[in-house]
Amino acid sequence: MGSLDVAPTWASIFPHGDHVVLGGGQRRSDDTTPDPAEEADVIARCAAIEPSLAGAEVLGHRVGLRPGRAAPRVAAEWRGDALVVHNYGHAGNGVMLSWGCARDAAALALGAAPAA
Repeated sequence: MGSLDVAPTWASIFPHGDHVVLGGGQRRSDDTTPDPAEEADVIARCAAIEPSLAGAEVLGHRVGLRPGRAAPRVAAEWRGDALVVHNYGHAGNGVMLSWGCARDAAALALGAAPAA
């Protein structure tokens, strides 16, 4: 299946107001150049779930690097006089987890106190 290391068996459809974000690629690479074959495959898999997507206008393609951990890190720590809020390691779950993790990170930034 082209440049994919593992053939994805999933598709994601995320409505965002006036546009929809489609996903489902799982290429293991640090290259962020869009792959036309992978793009077509993602659209086809998403259109199989929601047929109206088959004829939708494509506004653009983006490839992101999604570093992951066993669990995302959302934590605050003091480094000298500076509060550092960590919010990373979401892997392919970034879109799904972004609202909740951003809420938690903001709460840490607003309410964290320096360790005694």
